[in-house]
Amino acid sequence: MTSIKHAKKQQDFADRAMEMVKKKLGTRELPCQLCGDSKWGLESQPAYVPVRDTASDGTIVAESKQKALPLLALTCWNCGNTLLMNTQVLGLHELAEFDS
Repeated sequence: MTSIKHAKKQQDFADRAMEMVKKKLGTRELPCQLCGDSKWGLESQPAYVPVRDTASDGTIVAESKQKALPLLALTCWNCGNTLLMNTQVLGLHELAEFDS
């Protein structure tokens, strides 16, 4: 992916992500759980957290393929606390697919 296309996709993701977060919040503010401030920064691309399939007893299933959960990262501008939101639940999963 060219750098211009990648930058455009990042901006599209950030714009749509902000739109979805505002839609979910409605007129409510989102205060930080640590400091109480309500100023958040939004990352322009998703954060990926690796997850593994587990058996019912909680052990990792060795033959499963490792997966990654795409998350939207909101960071408090005052204290750095980071809130992660699932991009699949927000309907951003297609925009969250970036090529390396």
